[in-house]
Amino acid sequence: MQIIKITAVRFCYSTHWRLYSNTHLNHSKQTFFTFLATSVLCINPALAEGQWSNSCAVNTNTIVPGIANPTPGAIYLEADEGKISQTGTSVLKGNITIQQNQTFLSAGEATFNRKTQTVDAKNNITLQTPTLQINSQSLELQLSTDKAIILDTSYQLKNGDGNGASKRITQDAKEKTTLEDATFSTCPANQKSWHIKAEDITLDHTKQIGTARNVSLRVGNTPIFYSPYFDFPLNNQRKSGFLVPRIGITAQSGTSISLPYYFNLASNYDLTLTPNILTQRGLKVDSEFRYLDKRNEGVYRLDMLPSDNNYDDKDRVLTSIKHHAKLAHNTELTIDATNVSDDDYFDDLGDSLLNSSTVSLERTLKISRTQDDWTFATALQDYQILDSSSPPYSRLPELSFRYAPEKGFYNTQNRFETELVNFHSTDAVTGLRLDINALSSKRFGDASWYVEPSLELRHTMYSLDNNTTSDNDSPSRTLPTASIDAGVFFERNIPEKDVIQTLEPRLLYTYTPYKDQSDIPVFDSAATSFGTSTQLFAKNRFTGKDRIGDTNQLTTALTSRLIDTKDGREKLTASIGQIFYFDDRRVTLPGFATDTTSSSELALELSSEIGKRTRFISSTYWDTDTKEVSLNETRLHYKDPKDRVVNLVYRNLDEEFEQAQLSFSTPVNDEWALIGNYERDLKNDRNLEVLAGIEYSSCCWKTRIVGRRYLTSDNITYDNATFIEFELKGLGNIGTGAESFLKEQIYGYED
Repeated sequence: MQIIKITAVRFCYSTHWRLYSNTHLNHSKQTFFTFLATSVLCINPALAEGQWSNSCAVNTNTIVPGIANPTPGAIYLEADEGKISQTGTSVLKGNITIQQNQTFLSAGEATFNRKTQTVDAKNNITLQTPTLQINSQSLELQLSTDKAIILDTSYQLKNGDGNGASKRITQDAKEKTTLEDATFSTCPANQKSWHIKAEDITLDHTKQIGTARNVSLRVGNTPIFYSPYFDFPLNNQRKSGFLVPRIGITAQSGTSISLPYYFNLASNYDLTLTPNILTQRGLKVDSEFRYLDKRNEGVYRLDMLPSDNNYDDKDRVLTSIKHHAKLAHNTELTIDATNVSDDDYFDDLGDSLLNSSTVSLERTLKISRTQDDWTFATALQDYQILDSSSPPYSRLPELSFRYAPEKGFYNTQNRFETELVNFHSTDAVTGLRLDINALSSKRFGDASWYVEPSLELRHTMYSLDNNTTSDNDSPSRTLPTASIDAGVFFERNIPEKDVIQTLEPRLLYTYTPYKDQSDIPVFDSAATSFGTSTQLFAKNRFTGKDRIGDTNQLTTALTSRLIDTKDGREKLTASIGQIFYFDDRRVTLPGFATDTTSSSELALELSSEIGKRTRFISSTYWDTDTKEVSLNETRLHYKDPKDRVVNLVYRNLDEEFEQAQLSFSTPVNDEWALIGNYERDLKNDRNLEVLAGIEYSSCCWKTRIVGRRYLTSDNITYDNATFIEFELKGLGNIGTGAESFLKEQIYGYED
């Protein structure tokens, strides 16, 4: 045996001990610590994503000195003194550092037994990988079998705030790792507001499954949740198990407690069952089945509330199907249908004001085929009517064909469309409508200007039943529409302000002759709202195909932009536009008179930065005859680097409504924040919604409490709701889903 004594010397073993340095240690030690880091990250997959802005102040990581650019696979040893044996046991003492690649081990004492291929270390052990640091008092690593035992450990993730401790970590070869008496938290090691404690955690690296026994979630040292057993995936694969519970309070249903359970049935389909305890109604069970393969994808939903205590003990049911299938290479099937047991379902059980205002539910089945330049589709469309004031027509069936070649003769753009629909209703005129439309246009110009003339011809014919408004059961209509669209783009540099200013005038002339259409029923047409800039350039003032407006008009518009030359951001955009009518508009919907005005309202739009933190947006429509504003919406959005958000909104539409809204989210200090939203109906002098909340956020947990009072869909009564939510960093939310709701109500909240 050859013994070599060393004192304060650094050695590199890269060739002589090739078995030790390049094979076993590289595979065993590095793989083992990668497994350990992966297992902790899989318990808490959100840690490495940096989701919270305020991080924990305490970092227990210790930087172990090492070689910045080590030779791959080589082992570097450094110690105050030691004896190296090529055939027996090597002994190192005092400030030991062992490095291989980017894995470091420091200890007070260490030995290596060449015969048993075992490394033993003790006294102030620090083991550091690119993702993890472990502190321990005893480590035993058997290179030949990939077994390891680490005693009295504490660990800290480097890519997040996850940390914890274990009395004993055992690596059984590379297939299994066991942590005994283990803890985990994202709070600072010396400020554990919450942590998870388990009697033991077993990580099966072959099956990529982890299991834990006698697990408790603790706030401080007080357990608030206990499970005798649960398992979890060690990678991104889905796993059956309970999801985050939800808690809510509403005036309609009382306190609601939901506990979803997820079934991972197969790699391409799953099921979620959600029991909901509604204190004023009973037990409601929601189910959602999802599936996905190469040709099919969809969602089936069934929600059931047997014997609703607040609805005369009647059963309440919602069924829904969304299905999309590829029947062939270019043929697709779509089914989208929803049905509820009663008209009051969404008012009583809807989870938002939008749901509670639902007046009809659509059921559609559609088959379409697309090939090259053409598309053919057939569809059935029906509705469940919840509000009988304005029932829509069913389409049983609808056949449509569209042909749009990429280029036509002389580079013209051409489109041919035809549609045949059977409109059905129980208490109105019904019948068939055949619509044929052909359009051709050609664009001249380049990037600085364009002129685009177009010609459109539409023929529509009907075969009517139950026609009580006219003696003509077979009306028809043929009308052409001609238009010329033209625009110019000017720009200039303003170097002293680092901006480019554009000037973009546009003209659109449209002509459609008059034809009496009073004997044609209204199946799907309505007057378009002028309250959007896009309607300035609409060629028909009606939606649908039952009315084609007689048109002899010129649209004029001018837009100017200030564009930042550094990042391309639009610092200011201003537009003005108006339509000038050369003839009266005699085609109307039933009950409306001829429009004799010579011009439309003056449309004004402005979007501007006020500094880097504030954005001003305004849309105004000015009636040049009455000298009054017919429509206005003005928004002011403010957000600064401290996440202070303030939104002011004002809306006004003639005599129909006048509303104002103030919403905000503002930190009071590093931990507390206030949240609010106030919407007021100025016309009727009443509140539409009042929302107020408070939020507490530390480095490892959040809580928010929000109260809400809002006007329901009947426009008379109010509903009250309370949102309570706890968010433990890395574990998700426990509560009502208030965060997503607040993002909808408060523009800029936690963006």
